[in-house]
Amino acid sequence: MPTLDTFEPSGLVKPLLLFASLMLILVLSIALPHRSYELVEQQTLNRSDLQISEHLNWYEDVDERFDYRDIRNRPADRQLRFGGRAWLDKTLSAEPVWLSFEVALSAPDPGREAGAAANLFLDFGFATLDEVDVYLLNQDGELMAHLRSGDTLARADRPLPLNRPVFPIDLAPGQQRTVIVRIYTDSFLNTPVAINDAAQSMVGAAQLSFIDGVFYGAMAAMFFYNLHIYIIVRRRSYLYYLGYALSMTLYQAFSDGLLNDWTNQAWLQHRRLVLSGGISTIMLLSFVRSILSLRQTLPTMSKIMGLLIAMTSLACVIELVHASNATSMLMLLLGLAACVAVPAAGILASIRGHALARSFLLAWLAYPVFFITYIAVMAGLLPPSHDAINALKVGIALESIFLSLALAAYINQLRRQQTAHERAWTVELEQQLDTYNEAADDLARGNYKRRLKFLPEQRLARLAESFNYFAASTERYVTERRRWVSDISHELRTPVTSVRGMVESIQTGAMTASAENLAILHQESLRLERLITDLNQLSQSEEGILVMKTERVDIHAVITELLTANAQRLESASLTAQLEFEVIKPALIGDEDRLHQLFANLLENSLRYCHAPGRIHVSSCMDHNGVTLRWSDSAPGVPADQHTKLFERLFRGDPSRSRRTGGAGLGLAICKAIVEGHHGQLNAEPSPLGGLTIAIHLPFTTCSTASRELP
Repeated sequence: MPTLDTFEPSGLVKPLLLFASLMLILVLSIALPHRSYELVEQQTLNRSDLQISEHLNWYEDVDERFDYRDIRNRPADRQLRFGGRAWLDKTLSAEPVWLSFEVALSAPDPGREAGAAANLFLDFGFATLDEVDVYLLNQDGELMAHLRSGDTLARADRPLPLNRPVFPIDLAPGQQRTVIVRIYTDSFLNTPVAINDAAQSMVGAAQLSFIDGVFYGAMAAMFFYNLHIYIIVRRRSYLYYLGYALSMTLYQAFSDGLLNDWTNQAWLQHRRLVLSGGISTIMLLSFVRSILSLRQTLPTMSKIMGLLIAMTSLACVIELVHASNATSMLMLLLGLAACVAVPAAGILASIRGHALARSFLLAWLAYPVFFITYIAVMAGLLPPSHDAINALKVGIALESIFLSLALAAYINQLRRQQTAHERAWTVELEQQLDTYNEAADDLARGNYKRRLKFLPEQRLARLAESFNYFAASTERYVTERRRWVSDISHELRTPVTSVRGMVESIQTGAMTASAENLAILHQESLRLERLITDLNQLSQSEEGILVMKTERVDIHAVITELLTANAQRLESASLTAQLEFEVIKPALIGDEDRLHQLFANLLENSLRYCHAPGRIHVSSCMDHNGVTLRWSDSAPGVPADQHTKLFERLFRGDPSRSRRTGGAGLGLAICKAIVEGHHGQLNAEPSPLGGLTIAIHLPFTTCSTASRELP
């Protein structure tokens, strides 16, 4: 499916020129044919024997109590110059209007042949007259015919196939008819009325049909053209515009009576103009509010338009539930308010520098001018004419042209902005990728200090952050590996050198192979073996294959047995041990041998570093997750800045200590590996006894399932 990325606004030019040409034809067809129509109206019927009243009597039925019999005996409220042609006008009201006039066909002179009968038509030029009743009375006041027409009468059932009401008046020579007309419409009444023959009525109808054909054909083409653009761009404001164009076209179609045959049985028969006008007002306001982003640019105007939308929607609902003349008046006032608010919003947005508002300003001024002109003519403020009847068509046509051009320019602007944005984005991306490639090459050549500088809003900021993290991790890993190799070499060199020196001394005779010397050799070999074992355990822990068994463990018993077995060593070091245990339920699940090794390493640290006399305090407490054990000893303590480093491999708090006096620095690292193998946590903190406290939290769960027994 095409999108804005593939949409080329240059493709709009030819279609827009075509539609502009159609709209020009439309405007000319509206502006020119009415003149020939007026000529038709001014022509006589070419019947010298036909007499028509010079005045048209006008009666206002305020209480709706009149009958056709009452009209002949009532004085007219006003008289209109008639003679076969007149213009009727009534402001917005719901009262019926009565008209009366006389028409007669003279009898032939004695001795002369009688003339032909007159087949005349009473022709109203306005299509949306809700109800029209025509009563034909003879010279004695007897009712000869009662004719009815209006929106409810299908075109095929009318005397002439026209959208507007037309009534036949047949006269024979010597006959006279009093024509009484009752007109009911709950809107404006502003229409020509004439006595025509069939040819004259059909000439006017043909001219109006040409206008309608051009207008509705162009509007349909413009609608589907803009619908295609909406499918491409998928913008909500465009959808509002389509709703507005459709509702306004329907409004004009209802006004021209083109849809009478489809709506004459529907419940909205008499309210379709009001409802379609209200919907078009809602769509117009929503379109302007959305396309200009008034909530950000003009918040006050946005609230005003939102209020108008809400009031118009409420009026439509009231019209659906309980239609009345009041809702018609309210809808008209809201339409006028919208015609003022729309260009006002465009002007204010243009003053604020909104480029899009300038493009739409001409379109938003076109329709309100014609709409207000139409209302002014209907209200009697301006003289009536056929131009006024067609004013809405001209306004809708011009607005459609200007809006379509403005929307096309808007899409073109979006396309240019997107193209420029994509071009800038591509250049920025290429520059960043070049920088990242150079940094990656430096890292590959061993420059582990290389870092990328970036801004958080850059496109590849997250990639740069990941690269810097990777480079820092690599640098730290390489540094630790070098230190690790150096420390391991140093730790292995000490016992190996000692053993080698004693063996060489025995070989050269400088020393004898006495039991004491052999015991020293054996002790150094055991230390070397223990160091290798510790290193192997740490390696297994890092690789995730440290052997862990799962069994029920009495952790208190493990600690008690350990301290009992080393009681003599504690006594020799002048250390006293104190135990403070809580009852642990349920029992821990873990590897008893590994846990024994854990506390054995902690005991070795206390024996090695605590000053005599000293103390060891071991406590336990339970929570809902597991058990926390705290191993505390007396002075000396460890500086706080070294607490996190105690569990690193080969770390010694005092670098001057040798392995013989200070150990290899692997004991606490092994402790950490054992605790993490049990899904626990290990940390160091100052001891209340003045030394160091190792806090161990072991959960009630089993050991790591990632570990497995070695073959």
